[in-house]
Amino acid sequence: MKKYIENIAKQTGIEFELKTFGKETRLPSLMEVAIFRLVQESLTNVVKHSQAKECLLKVEFQKEKIYIIISDNGVGFDLHDKSKDGFGLLGMKERMKLLEGELVVQSTQGRGTKLLLAIPIKSE
Repeated sequence: MKKYIENIAKQTGIEFELKTFGKETRLPSLMEVAIFRLVQESLTNVVKHSQAKECLLKVEFQKEKIYIIISDNGVGFDLHDKSKDGFGLLGMKERMKLLEGELVVQSTQGRGTKLLLAIPIKSE
C-alpha cells in the first residue's frame, strides 16, 4: 500500500501521509485484496473530487479488527445530497457488507471528508 500511495502523490501533487499502528500482520489474501480495493477507491475519490492538498491514511491493527481512517482537507460535500452518492461510495459500501465491516462517511462542505472503516479480522 505504501508504494501505491507514493505513486499517487507523485502523479497528483497531493501530499499523502500513511501512519500505521499496532502489530502489522498478514491477513487472509481475499481480505487483503478487498481492503486494498477499499483504500484504492477512497484515494481515487480524494484525487477526483476533493481538490485536497493533503490526505492522511491511518491504519490500526488490533487483535480482532483493523481500523482505517482516510481524511482529506478538500472541499467536502453534502452527505444529504443523494446525487453525490456515486458508484465509488456505493461500491465501497457493498464491499464493506461482504467484509461484515462498518463504513462511516463524515463530510462538511469546505472542510474535507473523513472515512472510517472498521473491519473484523477473520481467518480463511
